[in-house]
Order: sequence, then structure tokens, then C-alpha cells
Amino acid sequence: MDLGLQGKVALVTGASQGIGRAVAELFGQEGACVALADIRREAAEQAAEGMRSKGQRAVALDCDVSRSDSVAKAHSQTIAALGEIDILVNNAGVGPPYLGKRIVEMPEEHWDVMLGVHLKGAFLWIRQAAPGMIRKRWGRIVNLASIHGISGGRPGIANYAAAKAGIEGLTRTASLELAASGITVNCVAPGFTRTPMLAVKPEMEEMMLRQTPRGALAESFDIAQAIVYLSSTQAAHITGETLRVDGGRFSYFLEPK
Repeated sequence: MDLGLQGKVALVTGASQGIGRAVAELFGQEGACVALADIRREAAEQAAEGMRSKGQRAVALDCDVSRSDSVAKAHSQTIAALGEIDILVNNAGVGPPYLGKRIVEMPEEHWDVMLGVHLKGAFLWIRQAAPGMIRKRWGRIVNLASIHGISGGRPGIANYAAAKAGIEGLTRTASLELAASGITVNCVAPGFTRTPMLAVKPEMEEMMLRQTPRGALAESFDIAQAIVYLSSTQAAHITGETLRVDGGRFSYFLEPK
């Protein structure tokens, strides 16, 4: 299937590792020009260099998605290097040490950092990139949600669940505001996925496997394929949606226990 991504300019946040890196690499394979934006600039550069060694166009950018000045600078650098952004993937996120505290003991910083990176970061990048897409009358925005934003999470991750639920709300509103300009806005909500951020003990992984009907954890590439499809010309009539890529895990929550 031709996804129509040849020559498109895609920017992926949090692209130095895990899902973000897999998304960037898959865009490159499809012929897109890719900006890898990450606060870990050196790691993003290594990923970009790997793509360039395969003949793909890729640049690495230093970006703290929670700061409007950093987002604006990375946006300008992307335009200078590759051109106006056609596709935006808001993937940047944080995990430990900002997880694991129940609401009554959660430091305010943990709340602020989690919502700043996940939710505010998505808002800042949409606000920055959407005007260029409006001028082109074409664009794709994919935000990373989570099944924890749908289910309400579990004790100790109220900040994460709230941020991801907020991203779904932001997605739906943005899809309504931008649809008339030929721009789609969607979410992908992964379940348990093997990434450098998900470092768990064997007993925790066994629990995750029991709660996933498919009986396996996702790999980064599994999530990346869904994101790249929603970014394609083939997905022009899909907007305002949340696609769960969770091996059936959300259904686990619905079963009588």
C-alpha cells in the first residue's frame, strides 16, 4: 500500500528512543523527511545519523516540549532544514521518577512535569505547527495517548492518567477546529509496550502479560505502524479518534473479576 508519504515533512517529538524512534525510522522508510526532536539531543542525533546512512533525510533537534520558546526554535530549525511541517507526532513523554506517588503524597512538581511534557507539549506543538498546515490545506497530527487515560490508570499514576486523558480531549477539539483545513488529528493509545522507559521486574512483566489477552507485550514498531498509517493519505477520513493498540488489554478491564 502506498501511504503517500514520499517527500512529506514529519516532526516526531521524543524521537531518540522507543516508540518515537521507531516512528521516525518508519517515516524514513516511507520516503518522508524527518525531524527528530528530543531533549536528549545527542541520542536523537545518533538516530538521525542512522537514518541518513540509509539515504534518508533526517535532522536532530534539541527541544523541551514543555517550553514555548524551545518549541518555536525547533519549529524554525525544521523549516530551515526540511521545509514546512506536514505531519506532527506528539510522542514526547516522561516516566520515573515522576510516577508511583498516590495523590495525597504526590509532589506538585510530579504533577506539573507530567502534564507539562505530555499535555502542554502536545498543545504547544499543535499551536506552532498547525498554521503551516492550514496554509497548505493538508496535515496530519497524531498524539500519543494511553489506555491508562481511558481506564483511569491505577494507584500511583494519577498525573499520567490525567495527562493522557487530557490529550484525548485536546485531540477531539483540535480535530473539529482543523478539519475544514484538510487536517486530521488522532490519538494512538498503546498498552504495555517494550521501551527503554518501561523497565520492570520479571514479576511485573508476568502480570502485564496476564492482563494482555494477546499474551504478548507490544514492541515499539507495533505502535509506530499505527501512527504512520494515521499520518498517511490513506487515513484522510479518520479524525478525532483514539486507536487502542493494546493487544486487547482494555477489554481486560471490562471483564468481571
